[in-house]
Amino acid sequence: MMSGFISYLNNRENYGYITGYDDERYYFEFSSLNFSTSLLKQDLEVLFDPNQNGFMLYALDIKLLKDNCPIVFS
Repeated sequence: MMSGFISYLNNRENYGYITGYDDERYYFEFSSLNFSTSLLKQDLEVLFDPNQNGFMLYALDIKLLKDNCPIVFS
């Protein structure tokens, strides 16, 4: 897995881009998120599986970094 941050969101079309700490941009669809879209915001740090097809880099299995997780009190 790689880490990076959400650098662009298109909420209307349900996609965005992650800028990896390798300085590459990875396309993603909201369906690849492993957390609620209500937590999704620009500059949010995430972990993801990088992939590439013949056209572009894209991210799958996107997770929040531990530091970004909301605190739950019980």
